[in-house]
Amino acid sequence: MSARLLLPGAFAVLLLIGLYGKAIVVAAAPVPFHPDPEAGTFPPKWIAGLDCANDPKIQVHAYNDDFWILRQSKCAHFEAPFVYVIFGTEKALVIDTGSVASVGFGEAVLGLVDSWSQKNLAGSLEIIVSHSHAHSDHTAGDPEFAGMPNVTVVGHSLTEVQAFFGFDPAKWPEEQVTYDLGGRVLDVLTTPGHQVASLTFYDRRTQLLLTGDIVYPGHLFVFSQQDWGVFKTSIERLLNFAGKNPVEWVLGCHIEWSSQPGGCYPWGTAAHPDEHVLQLEPQVLKNIHENAREMGDTPVCGDVQDNFVIHPVYLCPISAGC
Repeated sequence: MSARLLLPGAFAVLLLIGLYGKAIVVAAAPVPFHPDPEAGTFPPKWIAGLDCANDPKIQVHAYNDDFWILRQSKCAHFEAPFVYVIFGTEKALVIDTGSVASVGFGEAVLGLVDSWSQKNLAGSLEIIVSHSHAHSDHTAGDPEFAGMPNVTVVGHSLTEVQAFFGFDPAKWPEEQVTYDLGGRVLDVLTTPGHQVASLTFYDRRTQLLLTGDIVYPGHLFVFSQQDWGVFKTSIERLLNFAGKNPVEWVLGCHIEWSSQPGGCYPWGTAAHPDEHVLQLEPQVLKNIHENAREMGDTPVCGDVQDNFVIHPVYLCPISAGC
């Protein structure tokens, strides 16, 4: 008698081929199914404040046809956050709106949506403007989207975030939910510790993990002793998630690092020569987890790692450098 597994995914069946050639279907344990990720590319470099006379206000890059990355110019504001636009067949999700109210993310996103709809012969997509968290360098552009047709701007407060995505407040922050853009499901994880309403988005099609300000090549800011414990738990939650789901790259919302190991730029640096790439290997989650665990109950100032530094602002000022 031979056996083989069929239909990996939400469930699997075991097909037993008997001695007389009869097939017997027997329920088997669930087997996770992870197809190869949709491929994408990153630009050779991002605008990094080195040529303000010629740099655009926003750099627009297609990771692939259905996943776009936008970077605000450091010449507009030193934070230079990244904004993500993800397309499904029914909705386009915009994550964050930049650190300057008039930089032009609203116009840029509408242009992308119009072009995508024409290329894909789609009707009007609903545009959902959400946020990695509520800090102003990720929400300042919200007014650009106000009053636009087919646009919903998700509120910043914890209550508004919970209500929109369907989180049970009693299960926050342990609960994980999904959000369907139409033929494209995102996993939405709660990752407070940098800010109480912080979210991480996982795109199953590209297997990209979008971590906001809790993981990126730069200063991982923690603002209070109470936040320290929450931060460590969120990093552990991300590490556990990545252990069960394939992660191609970890993408945060800033770059505050040079390409050299330990090459930390002080917060507020206006230009980044030799800037680090945006994308991080998933190994970074383990590295942050181990660094935080070694610190114990109280974080340490200035413990610079290869591509991040945990920065407890309540113990060492935000302007204290690296």
